Amino acid sequence: MAFTANSQQKDTVHYPISDRRGDPLSDRSQNPFDIRDSKLIKKNIEYDPKTKQYYVSEKIGNKYYRVPTAYTFEEFLRLEAKKAESDYFKKRAASLTALNLKPLRPKMQTYDKLFD
Repeated sequence: MAFTANSQQKDTVHYPISDRRGDPLSDRSQNPFDIRDSKLIKKNIEYDPKTKQYYVSEKIGNKYYRVPTAYTFEEFLRLEAKKAESDYFKKRAASLTALNLKPLRPKMQTYDKLFD
């Protein structure tokens, strides 16, 4: 199949995988099949008292992986509260699931001499 400069091929993947476009605080993917960040990417959150902003950066070595993002205190607090709430409900759902599991009973063993 030949491609011309003006033709575009539509993505034919049944379940498309997408990469995150924003910073890790504001752009969280809920799809478990999406690409996760590597351990090589170092995430850093710094507060600058002069500008009174939080800077979220991601680096590989000494180079920026993505463009750093700046947040005001209110924006950063809102994002952290949203993350804490999400984590709380995940832990609560996991604990409720664990409590609702039926305990496994050991198999009953019978011996021939028991009935003699």
